[in-house]
Amino acid sequence: MDQKNSHNGLNYDFKTPLTETQAEEIYSLGKEAVIFALVVLSQYLQAGNGPSIETPSGMVPPYKKPAVKKKRKKGRSAKPGHPGHTLVLLTSSVKSKK
Repeated sequence: MDQKNSHNGLNYDFKTPLTETQAEEIYSLGKEAVIFALVVLSQYLQAGNGPSIETPSGMVPPYKKPAVKKKRKKGRSAKPGHPGHTLVLLTSSVKSKK
């Protein structure tokens, strides 16, 4: 895709953020200019101009990272049907033999 796109007097680099003033200028050019701008922006987004696989994780903003799946933690409580294990409490007669 070309760096600059022109249509009906519209000459704008769609790879940089669009300001409100620039959006109003596109709107003032009429329906065809707005449609053209939306089509060009849509094509740019579909081209996959996001971070590549080689981009270090620290260089990708958090809002552009995919959601992390939460790991399922098993509960620490006793499972149904499991006999379990308990410590045997020593009586005072056993303690005194030491």
